[in-house]
Amino acid sequence: RSPAEYHSHRERELLFEGHRYYDIIRNGLEYIHTYMDGNYKTLDQQDVKEGALFLPLDTDAFTLNDIIRQNIYWSKFE
Repeated sequence: RSPAEYHSHRERELLFEGHRYYDIIRNGLEYIHTYMDGNYKTLDQQDVKEGALFLPLDTDAFTLNDIIRQNIYWSKFE
């Protein structure tokens, strides 16, 4: 099977199991730009490196733990 056939098969097989986002992310920035919509299309390699693909931490996390820090990407929007 070619990689494209493998991904297509996996996409159909796991359609409703919540794995699609992680499959897209795991396959790299070109794949992200192809299969994701919205602001994902404008991400560059530096954004990904700084944590753009992770969810931001909730503000409550910082009040409960003064050692924890927001990842670099999301701290730009505070």
